[in-house]
Amino acid sequence: MNTLEPIERYRRGELNCAQATVASILGKYSDVDSDTVTHTFTLLGNGVTKTGTCGILLGSLAALGKILTDQGLEEEELEQVYSEVTEEFLEKFNAHECNKILKVPEDETIDFRSEEIIQQCSPRMERIIEEVEKIIDFKTNPAIPIMRRFSLH
Repeated sequence: MNTLEPIERYRRGELNCAQATVASILGKYSDVDSDTVTHTFTLLGNGVTKTGTCGILLGSLAALGKILTDQGLEEEELEQVYSEVTEEFLEKFNAHECNKILKVPEDETIDFRSEEIIQQCSPRMERIIEEVEKIIDFKTNPAIPIMRRFSLH
């Protein structure tokens, strides 16, 4: 699968943010069926019931878990990666929740399929996917120098 295809499908409103994130990452590193991925993450996008955790974060963590577990990472190291990613995400976007990232009051409904929200979230998605790919490359390819470690900045 073309790893940019899920992002384009997100921009067209065909996939939610979690679906597009996980499909893009797994499309590059795994042979998981894209339909299975998109169906599995149907309910995990759009802020998980509008005010919950960002689907981009959830999708990236899920993809990391699949790929790094397949590569034999031990649970302790996997937990460390998860912690680093969630902390970097928080540092970059000041929150894990969509309404806070998008600066929308909790009592307001967010139209996650609106052009405005898609335009705001697409660059975030692309950036997180790029950083997750760096993490995967670093963790799965010992030839990559330590100085190329990830950063969401």
